[in-house]
Amino acid sequence: MNINLELYRLFYDVAITGNISKTAEKLFISQPAVTQSIQKLEEQLGGKLFYRVPKGVMLTEEGQRLFEYLKNSIETLNNAENKFGQFINLEEGKIRIKTGSMIGNSFLYDAIIEFSKKYPNIQIEISSGLTSRCMDELSAGEVDLVALNLPYEDNRENIEIIECKKVKECFFASKEYLESLDFEVKTYDDLKKCSLILPKPPSNTREIFDRLCKEKGIKLTPRFEISSSNARIYFAKKSLGIALGLKNLVNDYFKKGELIEVDVMEFKNRGMGVAKLKDNICSMPTLKLVETIKSMQE
Repeated sequence: MNINLELYRLFYDVAITGNISKTAEKLFISQPAVTQSIQKLEEQLGGKLFYRVPKGVMLTEEGQRLFEYLKNSIETLNNAENKFGQFINLEEGKIRIKTGSMIGNSFLYDAIIEFSKKYPNIQIEISSGLTSRCMDELSAGEVDLVALNLPYEDNRENIEIIECKKVKECFFASKEYLESLDFEVKTYDDLKKCSLILPKPPSNTREIFDRLCKEKGIKLTPRFEISSSNARIYFAKKSLGIALGLKNLVNDYFKKGELIEVDVMEFKNRGMGVAKLKDNICSMPTLKLVETIKSMQE
C-alpha cells in the first residue's frame, strides 16, 4: 500500500480540529478538497475514519487508533519542518570558525560583530590553529569557515577560497627601543644587530618573510618567535625589539605614536580571505556571514 503522506497529515489536521471547514480554512484549500482527501484515505485503508456530529466530525474507533499511531510521527515531522525553517531564516544555528595562528584581523572580527547584531540567535565559535590543519577540518566538515592568509594553494574540490582584503606586512618598534640603539635602522645589516620579534614558523607570514630573505641573500635570526600577532605588538610596545606583523593591525598604534614603522624591507600587497565549503554543501548561516564579510570590504 502506497499512501501519500499529505493524506495522513490532512487526516491529522481534521482529527485535531474536529471540523472539516476549519481544517480547509487553516490549510487554505476548499472544503470539498478536504472531504475528497479523507474519502480517498478511507478507500485506501478500507475503513471509516470519521463520523459526522452536529458540530463537525469525530474519529471512529479505527480512526482513533490510527490517530494515536500517527500523532507522534506527524508532530515530529512538523517540529522538524519548523526547525528547518529556523535554520533557513537564521533564527537558530551555529558557525564554527578557525583562523590561522597569526590571523587577528579586523576584516573578520568586524564582520562577525555586524553579523551578530543582525542575527543574534546564531552561535559563533572561534578558535585558532595551524592553517593546513584548519583546512583539513574544513574539508571534513568539522568547521564551517577558515580565515587565512593568501595566496594559499588548496586543490580540494569541495573547498572555495575567497579573497576579502589586501594587506601588507611591516616592521615596527617603540620609540624607546629605537632610541636605545646607537645606530639608525636603515639596512638589512642594521636589522641583524636588532632584537627581532617574528611570527613562529610555519605561519604564512613567516614563510613570506623567509622567502624574501632568501631572495635577497640575507639571514635574520629572531630573539622571539611568537604566533600571536597581538602578542608581538605587545612585546614591541614594551620595547623588546622590532616586530613583524600586518600593517593594518598596527596603523592605530602608529597614529597614536605608540609604535613607529621601521621601513627597511619592501613587502608586497597580498590578500587575506576565507575558505568555505562549496555553496551546495555550505550552511545558510555561513553563507550569510561570508556575504557580510564581502559587503564590508566593498
